[in-house]
Amino acid sequence: MTFAALAYGVSHGYKSPAQFGGSIALSFVFAIAYALTLSLWWLMLVHTAAGLFGAWSGYRLTRPEKAGGCEVAGR
Repeated sequence: MTFAALAYGVSHGYKSPAQFGGSIALSFVFAIAYALTLSLWWLMLVHTAAGLFGAWSGYRLTRPEKAGGCEVAGR
């Protein structure tokens, strides 16, 4: 299980040490959840939802702001 956690951490947490550590910790949580439920379906749904939420929040944080709530022509 440790090798699998490290592999998950490398593939999901390559951008920073904090992301690497968080990915490893989350892989252990997922492994324990699987061992308790013997089901991957809800874990796949949680993983997908986390990715979609991350993409949505990243878009919301990086989108250009509109001036005064509306587009300004020529700027």
